[in-house]
Amino acid sequence: MKKVLLPLTLLLFLVSCKKTEELVPFKPFFEVYALFPESGFGDRGFMDLVYQGIEEASLVNDFRINYIIPESTEAGIAWIRKISVMKSYYRPSTLIIISGSEYGPAINALNGSYGPHKILYLDAGVLEQEGLATLTYRAYAPSYLAGYLSASKVKNCRAIMIEPFDSPFLKDHQLGFIEGVKDAGGTVSPTVFLSTGYEGYEMIDSAYVLAGSLLKDHELIYAMSSGSNIGIINAVRGYPEKRYVIGIDSDQSWMGLSVVTGSVVFRIEEDVKDFISLFAASNFFSGVHQRTLADGRTEFLINTRVLGTTPIPQALIDTAIKKERGY
Repeated sequence: MKKVLLPLTLLLFLVSCKKTEELVPFKPFFEVYALFPESGFGDRGFMDLVYQGIEEASLVNDFRINYIIPESTEAGIAWIRKISVMKSYYRPSTLIIISGSEYGPAINALNGSYGPHKILYLDAGVLEQEGLATLTYRAYAPSYLAGYLSASKVKNCRAIMIEPFDSPFLKDHQLGFIEGVKDAGGTVSPTVFLSTGYEGYEMIDSAYVLAGSLLKDHELIYAMSSGSNIGIINAVRGYPEKRYVIGIDSDQSWMGLSVVTGSVVFRIEEDVKDFISLFAASNFFSGVHQRTLADGRTEFLINTRVLGTTPIPQALIDTAIKKERGY
């Protein structure tokens, strides 16, 4: 027994003498709330870029992130109404990031009453207020490039646009695309719509069917329905004759490497990272901030498998920028 107890006693003594490592709780420097539409992220487009920007910002800034995905638009609006009485647990002010044009009227209804908090709204159509920064992206120039370069693949190209619903915030895309296709010698049919509301962004099966019905008479589709675009692209991929499609918001070439000419993208993730870093440094710039092709925050990201590796000619880029400024 002594041969067993002696080592055991010694072991217990050594363990008791070992310094216990203290657990240090996470103490964030500030807090961020991110309100999304009821569809949340996972749209393979705009909302996913917002999420990406927040997550990348968290790698270089100490903050606690709270993602808010409401059960309905009404629930999201109800959450916005409570912003002025929200408490900040780490700093006097909290950064609130709101995505989705459906929330614009609710933000306006606050009439600048945000309490001590700051709001970054990733859309247009709200009144300027102190403490509110609005980010908007001009889509005319990159859409012009998309239309021109894509329509140039086919002689006398017949093009059409598929939108989630009839929305004023996609007019910039429409007009730039139409101008680009026409300058390349093509024609554009009237726009078709997947739905009458925001659900058009997530109607993959309906998008597949609608796109399939258009491919006989059109060589090119500008797909502007984010999450629904995978349905459109799959229809183009499966068509027996050569057809092309343009993606939107993020690089969607991977959905159809042989048919997607490229994607009209906004560098939303970069702006989100920048605003979070500015907020961390106690800087926040209220007002409307417009992003364009000229400043590198919008672009037509070509799929080199379809359009080749030759860079877009600078003269064509200059033309697109000039047309956008004149529009």
